[in-house]
Amino acid sequence: MSKINFVKILFITVFLVSCSNKSSDTTVAITGQALNAYQTFVSTITSPFGGSCDKVIRDTTSCQNARTALGLSVNWLSFSCNVVLGLATSALAPTTNYASAAYVTVTFYNLPDHTSNYFPTTGSYSFTANGTTIAGNYSSMYVAYTPSYPDPGINAQQTTTMNIPISPSFSGSQVMPGGSIGVAINGVGIFSDVAASTDNIFTESKSFDTCQGHPAGTKYHYHSEPFSISSDDNNLIGIMRDGFWVYGRKDFSGATPGTTANLQTAGASSTIYKFGGHTGADPLTNSGSAFHYHLTEWVGCYHETTGGTKSADDGITNDTINTGLTPSCGGTWIDAWFTTGHGNGGVFKTIPTGLSSQSPSQTTSAIRYYYGTPGTCTGC
Repeated sequence: MSKINFVKILFITVFLVSCSNKSSDTTVAITGQALNAYQTFVSTITSPFGGSCDKVIRDTTSCQNARTALGLSVNWLSFSCNVVLGLATSALAPTTNYASAAYVTVTFYNLPDHTSNYFPTTGSYSFTANGTTIAGNYSSMYVAYTPSYPDPGINAQQTTTMNIPISPSFSGSQVMPGGSIGVAINGVGIFSDVAASTDNIFTESKSFDTCQGHPAGTKYHYHSEPFSISSDDNNLIGIMRDGFWVYGRKDFSGATPGTTANLQTAGASSTIYKFGGHTGADPLTNSGSAFHYHLTEWVGCYHETTGGTKSADDGITNDTINTGLTPSCGGTWIDAWFTTGHGNGGVFKTIPTGLSSQSPSQTTSAIRYYYGTPGTCTGC
């Protein structure tokens, strides 16, 4: 073969490879990334009312450079790349200067990155996050499951932007409103433990999908332990609008904080009180000392009409104190872990023999509080 022919062949080969690579890059840009891309399976979590959920670790490598360039670090780097983070001044003007920022802006789309029976079987989603198109068919995220108290809603793309204070203040009792009071690391809104309308939260817990979420209308959200992120552990779940982080049930040591009878006022660092959190070392790193929220427990007896239809609370009160966990009350014992505290406003289960006097019926005592002042929110 002549030298000239060899050069021609080499040139053609390089040209074709270059075109092939370019075409591949273009295809990736067009097709986008699925909701559940870049996940590593950890374990299968069995849901309390049937079915299971895959607990996963989210790979956020592709969007970390942009976040560190803004001065964000540590927990902020754990948010899925489906979530868009930015900075804003005290006047809510966008900025790229962390030193002049008062808020981290968190924009998310309330679509879980795990399967759910509340996804529609037709239609598609599409949004841009961190320079990448997140797109796909809803049917790929649908899984068949029928809760015993089915929710009539269905998931759809919803844009929410929260302004989270960078330096939260310990301002005390700020009543949590309805709607989104925080955001999980996978881009799903966190709601309080107050149910809508005439429902009570213990009834609604039986409408959750296998990963423990459900829609309000078309807005998917969590009230309780999100199994795709956390299950009986110290994992970071997300952040509340007052700027304080929320973690799983446990601290770094593996202990579950909060075992005293009266938790209505601030106690020792190991005690969770009415705000649903306590002051102590970071549950993940065991470093520093700061206030943070935990999942918190309520145990009670569930009474509702069965048969798959929604109904109001039938008014049957809880069994008497210290009966243990036998369903002698005629219903089903519920052991629920809420992201913002207890349905009855902060009275914990006593250890180890039974329950404080409480009812599954939702009352005004179910109101939960922020420990700090929540930032503004749009689409909430």
